[in-house]
Amino acid sequence: MYSIPKTYIPNLPNFTNELTDFVGANEDPLSDGGNWGQASTARPPLKRQSNSATDSDHGEPNYSYYTTPLPDGKPQGIYACSTGGQLGVAVETWRIALYNSVGASISGYHFMYGGGIGKGYFLWAVHGSASFSTIDTSSGPYPQKMGIIVNGSSIEGWSYNSGIWTLRCSAIDGAYSGPMYPVLGIEDPTGGGLGFVCFGLLKTFVPQIYRRTNE
Repeated sequence: MYSIPKTYIPNLPNFTNELTDFVGANEDPLSDGGNWGQASTARPPLKRQSNSATDSDHGEPNYSYYTTPLPDGKPQGIYACSTGGQLGVAVETWRIALYNSVGASISGYHFMYGGGIGKGYFLWAVHGSASFSTIDTSSGPYPQKMGIIVNGSSIEGWSYNSGIWTLRCSAIDGAYSGPMYPVLGIEDPTGGGLGFVCFGLLKTFVPQIYRRTNE
């Protein structure tokens, strides 16, 4: 006989809707035909170099946003494939975000991997160009891919390694909602070649599964 349920597997994100691999001619700033713009007037934008979205100024974090916002009213999520870096104690950060406001005043949610000696994952609420509050943190390895999801007041940061997506950070925060702009960011003060080599959207969720246990 079989009984249901015994083991519950939560929803997993389906980050499969790739929009670009950033292959193309070098350009500074990153535009890709108007698809990308400078996310914050207080920070430099990314550029495209050697088929990677990377920083244009090694002196500070650089941000660009996808100029088409994600529709409101359903889970909003993006992912990106990271490359470069991994230089030990060097400061290096890969950043992805969903902002409901860009330009002179930015706001939304921000998921980051990196740091200096002690690298890790950080989930931030963004309250302006220079105002961030940490809403969750965790440890973990360098990610091959990163994903962020805003689903109502639920915020999640995911990493991908060796074929597996892992939830790294999560929080409940309803401060920002509405159509959200995808944002990518790089901090690479030592010129370690940090960048992103793909960008895409959350497609759907893998349905919930209930495992049947033979009794």
